Amino acid sequence: MIYLNNAATSWPKPNVVRAACLRSLDNIPAGQYRSSSANGDGIMAAKVLVAALFNAPDAHRIFFTSGATESANTIIDGLDWTGAHVVSTVTEHNSILRPLANHRPEPVQTTFVDCDRYGFVDPQAIENGIRSNTKAIIVNHCSNVTGAIQNLAAIGEIAQKHRLIFIVDAAQSAGCIPIDIQAQHIDALIFTGHKSLLGVPGTGGFYIANKLRIRPLKFGGTGTHSAELVYTPDSWVYEPGTQNLPGITALAAGIRFIQKTGLDVIRKKETSLMTYLVTQLKQFPAVTLYTDTGRPCGPVLSFTIAGLQAADIGYILNGSYGIIVRTGLQCAPLIHSVLGTAPQGTVRISISYRTTKKDIDSLTSAVRDLCGT
Repeated sequence: MIYLNNAATSWPKPNVVRAACLRSLDNIPAGQYRSSSANGDGIMAAKVLVAALFNAPDAHRIFFTSGATESANTIIDGLDWTGAHVVSTVTEHNSILRPLANHRPEPVQTTFVDCDRYGFVDPQAIENGIRSNTKAIIVNHCSNVTGAIQNLAAIGEIAQKHRLIFIVDAAQSAGCIPIDIQAQHIDALIFTGHKSLLGVPGTGGFYIANKLRIRPLKFGGTGTHSAELVYTPDSWVYEPGTQNLPGITALAAGIRFIQKTGLDVIRKKETSLMTYLVTQLKQFPAVTLYTDTGRPCGPVLSFTIAGLQAADIGYILNGSYGIIVRTGLQCAPLIHSVLGTAPQGTVRISISYRTTKKDIDSLTSAVRDLCGT
């Protein structure tokens, strides 16, 4: 089986990640602030690792959740948007689009800036979308459809210039593309653990700057100030309930693997493989590629084959060649209108550090058959 759907969930996991998760299950259970066991310290140790990876100024401003979706909902639902406006992009995932559209008591006023045919957004277009009542800019760092990497430094400068909150969705980039919260002026960062951070499903989190106070999405036991039933903004807690310690431990192991391997080494290998993949697929006239490797791209690309439905291509690749890909709209419907691939979507290939050149060659051979060449 050849797995090329790492943008959904990375696989296979490093052995150290599996071992860390199992070791946590074997240890005496512990929760943050709730036990005298030293095992609870693993949560703070994981936050320190996350903060170092993203150059966050304070590890105590890292909060763990079940993943990027919960993180995005926590931040978007927790901010006060009364009379406010947001500038975002058509490259966004539904984990951003739906919280904005379903916000109560009314949807958040949002301008969605267009991208080009490869998924890149012009920072100037974002600045042009700013209004007098704009409160925040929300940007998807790396497109989960085309792999296009947005210029966070330039957009962060724009946000700082206009004194706006800068929120970044790093679900696809965390762990494979450098992120610098301080240099890129990021006020809130959303990440997930099960993709390029190499952790297990059900893990993730967010960073919020110390200046931001968001109303929690959930309320419950925290192990601290248990006599207080009503919190004030200065005492809001963002991690109620029992933490997923095995998952957080596995996430920490994934980050240590990235540190040991070297983020630059991972990035270099994935970029080389993606360049090779694009070169191979370009030889087929029937194939249309929705990526531009001449500009910064992540380990993701989409393609279509003339005369074939994307869903059929995925079905054939899986059933006849043992190749797992993703087809459809990839939970990012707006970008497909720009690409001209709605409503059927595309075939998405997403690699990881564990992908090999042989895997790419097998895909190329299968596409050659599908193209009839």
